[in-house]
Amino acid sequence: LSEQFSVGSPGALFPASWATAHAVREGLEMRGSLRARPDLRDSSGILAGALADTSPAFDRLTEDGMRYRIYRLGHLEVRTTQGRECQEEIGMV
Repeated sequence: LSEQFSVGSPGALFPASWATAHAVREGLEMRGSLRARPDLRDSSGILAGALADTSPAFDRLTEDGMRYRIYRLGHLEVRTTQGRECQEEIGMV
């Protein structure tokens, strides 16, 4: 969920299969820099409604059942996690 996470190069904490050239070719790699917006994270109810109508740009599942998603809403990037049989939680905007 951190600003340093990169779709094209997720790092050693995530499955190697997540790092694909295909993801970068599809334009999933964020251009420019990210800036955290904790003020918008506090509006999670509003964001959750918007996410329900949006398909994730990134959606991966770890072996332990944790799902990581990235949604793009205009210029915003919303990063969420969802444990097995849990509600999806907004972690970073």
